[in-house]
Amino acid sequence: MQTLDHWYFSIVKRSARGQSAIQNGSEIVFPPCWQMRAVALFIVVGYGLVSIGLLISRPNSGDPWYLKPILVSIFSALPAAILLALPGRVVIDSSGISQRFWWRPEKRISWNEFASVIYDRNDGSTIVYGKFESPINFSPYLVDQPRFDREVKAFSNTDEIRDDL
Repeated sequence: MQTLDHWYFSIVKRSARGQSAIQNGSEIVFPPCWQMRAVALFIVVGYGLVSIGLLISRPNSGDPWYLKPILVSIFSALPAAILLALPGRVVIDSSGISQRFWWRPEKRISWNEFASVIYDRNDGSTIVYGKFESPINFSPYLVDQPRFDREVKAFSNTDEIRDDL
């Protein structure tokens, strides 16, 4: 029996496949699906309100002095971890593929440096490898994975995306 979170994330994956990528001039942008952004916003706002409530509350008599800082740390670390785990948007253009995160430098693989592409059966992601660059991971929570796969095959002159063994 699937738990509620597995059920929810399987629905989000199916929905993300059906959402369209954004054509921005010659670029095709694959952002996270709206459900992932909404859940992240809901969690960050909810935990932020709890953290603020903890900060402005008065300690109960008899509680150890270190209880409040520990609780604030926990309730502040969870939203930060969720924001760091969000997939970065992927952009394809005629020069290559790039993945942009809000918190780290952009990863880029030019089509000249393209080495291979695989489909990871464990989580449903497509991974693009460059000759010398770190791989770009197309998460199933990004929109329009079928189009991404078609574009990678077309630009890289690859016949098929093989499964990870």
